Amino acid sequence: MIPSSQIVDEDGSTTIRGIALYDADVMMSDLIYQLTVSCLSGSVTLYSDSHTPSHTSITNTPATKTVEATVSTLNALLQELEYTPNPHFNDFHPTKEIVTITLIDLSLPSTSTTNTVSASIPVSVVAFNDAPSINVPKVQRIKLAGFTIFNVDNDLHTQTTVHLAVDNEFASMALTSGTNSGVSFIAGSSDSYSRNIEISGSMKVSWEEEKIITCMLCISRSANRITNPLNAPHSARRRRRTSRPFSTLLCT
Repeated sequence: MIPSSQIVDEDGSTTIRGIALYDADVMMSDLIYQLTVSCLSGSVTLYSDSHTPSHTSITNTPATKTVEATVSTLNALLQELEYTPNPHFNDFHPTKEIVTITLIDLSLPSTSTTNTVSASIPVSVVAFNDAPSINVPKVQRIKLAGFTIFNVDNDLHTQTTVHLAVDNEFASMALTSGTNSGVSFIAGSSDSYSRNIEISGSMKVSWEEEKIITCMLCISRSANRITNPLNAPHSARRRRRTSRPFSTLLCT
């Protein structure tokens, strides 16, 4: 015996009653049957309390329950079958929901055409208009790469100090690079965020390499206007030195 089609609200649940298994030949016997209850887009739960007769569970997933027991025990498990649709699933989905009940008589050969019977219960999931939501992350990080300090008037081994700052009280920054060798932090550090960072070091690591403080700025929590440093062309290195002020790197 199978009840008529069921109606449930989206994101809700319903209890299906009225399912009954019957076999005139074995209603009073101890023959074992295999029952499978399944659905396409939700979960099913068999009835259970302290008085539920013992049974053997074969499959226990949200969408499929398979147990083996006598007919009387299976009927006890089916007296209240709970169905819950998947979150946000409703009738507008191209796949309609169906709860399927399958019963196998394990006393008959598996090749028998009469040992299995199935029935289906259509389920209508009424759509519910969910309220919109906005997800705002707590922290925003912006990575600025490619800053290079260069000054044709200074000796490449001269110690140079660079000061970086953000003027927004809700912003902070961190300075990272592949290596901090030869660079010392006067203010701030390489592993924490700060509104002010001051570093000191030479502009040449070796005789073959004419740059050092090539760094990455990580601006945290809010965007800030960035003033790029002076990027002198390669040809400027060969020009006759004249008196030029050193250009510092400033984030404002």
